[in-house]
Amino acid sequence: MSCADPIRKRVWMYNGKETWAWDGTDWSLQTTSTYPPRRWFTRFAFDPGSGLCILFGGQTHNGQQYLELDEAWAWDGKAWTLLAPSLKPPARSAHGLVSDPDGSGLVMFGGRDATNAELGDTWRFAKGSWTALAGTGTPYPGKGWKRMVMDTVRDRPILVEAVELPTRSMASWEFDGDDWLQHTPKQVPPLPPALHRPTTPLRRRVTLFGGNDGT
Repeated sequence: MSCADPIRKRVWMYNGKETWAWDGTDWSLQTTSTYPPRRWFTRFAFDPGSGLCILFGGQTHNGQQYLELDEAWAWDGKAWTLLAPSLKPPARSAHGLVSDPDGSGLVMFGGRDATNAELGDTWRFAKGSWTALAGTGTPYPGKGWKRMVMDTVRDRPILVEAVELPTRSMASWEFDGDDWLQHTPKQVPPLPPALHRPTTPLRRRVTLFGGNDGT
């Protein structure tokens, strides 16, 4: 997973066991004495409130079974620090994590718990603390791929998901800081079971591209 850091002008990538930096020209491996234990399906995002990149959750294996994680780690460009908030969201993997629209921290949605059940909760991370949010609108917690990205023009987190209710379909939502609002577009892209989510901010669009069609 990667975190675009506007303060240090780097893109940091954590691949589950190593930390790399992209400076616009070259990649460089970062050497640190402390780092997050190996994991998959984690999420890594820039926290505008602290100016740090925050990594949360993911899935690991203890030699006998897969386990979901509830750890939050902060990366300051030189070192990793394990955070110890008094309240933590339930352990999860494959969740969404992006900057909060008000610039104070991060917004997290959903994911999968240790039983592989889909979660439908929303959390805010700000000033080192987690807060559970209870809005009036909630994206579908059904099984399917979810990708979250920040619409930097409109300052809204956008969630795109493939859902099964009971037939598979595509849905998209946005978070206004308090509630999730579902989009009602006239046209919906064909549904792939896996989603990718590059953005094109200069064109004032969030662009959905690719994935696989299951064949």
